[in-house]
Amino acid sequence: FEAVADMKGDDDDVKKVDKIAKLKKYLGNIATPTIHMLQKFSLHKNPLICNLNGPAIGFSACMVMLCDIINIRENNKPYLLFPFTSLGFVTEAGSSITLYQKMGINMGNEHLILSEPIKYEAMKRHGLFWKEYAGMKDTDEFNVAVQRDVANDLKRNSAFPESITEMRRQLLYQMKQRLKAATVDEIMTTLPLWMSGEPHRRFEQLSQKKRRHKL
Repeated sequence: FEAVADMKGDDDDVKKVDKIAKLKKYLGNIATPTIHMLQKFSLHKNPLICNLNGPAIGFSACMVMLCDIINIRENNKPYLLFPFTSLGFVTEAGSSITLYQKMGINMGNEHLILSEPIKYEAMKRHGLFWKEYAGMKDTDEFNVAVQRDVANDLKRNSAFPESITEMRRQLLYQMKQRLKAATVDEIMTTLPLWMSGEPHRRFEQLSQKKRRHKL
């Protein structure tokens, strides 16, 4: 990289330098944080519990799908949206694996290829969440209620902490292998699309209200 970046030549050389600088930028902005996040999620020894307090879109929706147990605050109209195709790039953060695993191939195709939101009814029908909480006045009350219910369930079932951590490791073993392969494919597929500038054009069109989406 450095050898090319130091070149001083004709327009073709300048274009090469610009292209490599652009590639390094996207590798830092897309590849690095995605890999880091997936490592943190998959290597964490305890089950990950998500309290979905409203809509989750894009990368945040991918993070929800990586969690082991999901709870929702029903009165906040939660939904998940993976708008990658409508924004000009492809799946990220392992969503090419997690959606199919948790919702099946047909539903995964619908929500990824067509950028259709996963609404409350579909989440409930496919058993995507553990419990739904209604009448919560704010986020703090929601979080406290979930902590209470988890603690009560663990106590009632006399769950052994080491069994829980070892079971999560077992359950995630095959999933981690698939996520590693999928993450590489997702990053290498999406980089050329970002390099082309198409996602930026579409984000700009959204901000100028020239393009509409289900956001």
